[in-house]
Amino acid sequence: MGYLRGLAMQAHCPRCKFDQATIRYDFGDASIVRCSACGLLHLHPWPSEAEVAAVYGGDYFQNERFLTGTHESLYGYADYVAERFNKQPQYADIAREIHQHLASPGASRHERARPRLLEVGCGLGYFLDQAFEEGFDVSGVEFNPGAVERLRRKFAFPIHEGALESMEVPPGSYDAVAMFDVIEHLRAPFEALDQIHDMLSPGGLLIVSTPDAESATSRLIGSRLEDFRRTREHLVFFGRRTLSETLDEHGFELVALKSIGHTFELRFLLERLALYQKHVFHGLRRVVDAIGLGGMQVHVNPHTKMIAIARRRGVRTSVQTLRNNAPEPLAAVDRDVLDELGVLETTSDRHYRWVFDLVAERLGRRVLEVGSGIGVFSKFLISRCDQLTLTDYQPFYLDILRDRFGELPHVERALLDLTQPPFDDARRHVGEGVDSVLCLNVLEHIEDDVAALRGLRELLAPGGNIVLQVPNHPWLFGSLDTTYGHQRRYSPATLRAVVREAGLEVDWLRRFNPYAIPGWFLQGRMLKRPRLDPGALRLYNRAVPALRTINPVVRGMGLSLFASARRTD
Repeated sequence: MGYLRGLAMQAHCPRCKFDQATIRYDFGDASIVRCSACGLLHLHPWPSEAEVAAVYGGDYFQNERFLTGTHESLYGYADYVAERFNKQPQYADIAREIHQHLASPGASRHERARPRLLEVGCGLGYFLDQAFEEGFDVSGVEFNPGAVERLRRKFAFPIHEGALESMEVPPGSYDAVAMFDVIEHLRAPFEALDQIHDMLSPGGLLIVSTPDAESATSRLIGSRLEDFRRTREHLVFFGRRTLSETLDEHGFELVALKSIGHTFELRFLLERLALYQKHVFHGLRRVVDAIGLGGMQVHVNPHTKMIAIARRRGVRTSVQTLRNNAPEPLAAVDRDVLDELGVLETTSDRHYRWVFDLVAERLGRRVLEVGSGIGVFSKFLISRCDQLTLTDYQPFYLDILRDRFGELPHVERALLDLTQPPFDDARRHVGEGVDSVLCLNVLEHIEDDVAALRGLRELLAPGGNIVLQVPNHPWLFGSLDTTYGHQRRYSPATLRAVVREAGLEVDWLRRFNPYAIPGWFLQGRMLKRPRLDPGALRLYNRAVPALRTINPVVRGMGLSLFASARRTD
């Protein structure tokens, strides 16, 4: 049903929770859709838990019907046992590469002679066997009972039977966690990444292999690709961009990302290719068997699968997990807010980096951020500051910030409500004052903006500054401003006047982002839309690298104003 491709529909994204998507591949009873906000490909609708569990039966690793290519039979492996000797050399190479990364600067530091490695979805233990030979202290977790029974008969290393979420281990129990062809099967892949983050020691490594759904080959083959057709078991599909973004969001720094191939017997490779063109490749298989080449080993890399190695950072909890764990008294009010912030975080990363690069040189080493929320911008500040105080007006958000960033020694959290100066809790945290206060897109929400700035002024050390971002051009005020709770939009003159009345002096002012003015005017003034369209945000985010190069050309206008307001007494 290729004619459905590109059709818009409602489908809840498991990554960003946005509910609009377009059909990429349709298979009748299910479709692979692309989220209109974050770009993740995912199955819609998902099979039930019972339907998924039924796939992982006794024939999963030796599925005699696999090569028939029918929808019902396309799951598991034709003969995973026979593939062992083809997989082991590659697994040994991966284990050695993990060793090398663990020995590099910034890696996990441990006194154990053998690094501790966990494989999630360890199958029949082929990787664990090689990793043990390469010097790792190995253990595994496996969902399939038949595989667990076989593992325990053959190997002595510990195996946990069940799903990853059923494991309970102390934080920092492993130096490396590997998932080969697993993440696309999980019903809660993003929560799994948070759990793995907690399992890893500081600087530990996550290794993930998964289909590359956005590679040129995958796009060319399209709905005929075997990994797409496995709708009984594959639920989410990453490309390089969405995988990289997801790892970053869940507290991992990407170390390596590359395509990965596989070694086959030529006979079996041709049987697999017959799933795409039956008569041609069955004919070729008969030819190679006749001339005695069927058992020849062939390595192929069509760039339909990728492997990522990522290092554990301090940021560890996703917006989705925070939303799911929101306290019930606040859930009705805050879940929609968290959803929207999650969309912004996944659609506007380049924009936020642009903003950070613009303001970073105006900030001192001791910084207080106003309105930190869920930490969308805070993550840029953590490695930049010697002392960082994150603030918000709701204790709920302070709990989120603690969960996302952990207990870092140079990061503190404080309550700060700009409508209620003086800010006593923040003052207790900053002592004699900070070098800079960062207040991005907050001041326009406050009715008495002068009083708010006066209160912030008292948190500054002598000579310190407040870096502000506020909406520009009062004539742009419309439905979007009303939805987002703006009291006003500023002009350079009105902003200077407010700053001066608060006892501060503007020593830098910059108009920013003129390119977004037409979109804001169209959606907020003409169409009176209540919120920004995530698809438009993503298009803008993609254009940011080009816009950064030409931004100095357009200086007379800007959707926002940036300013540095300095304390001069």
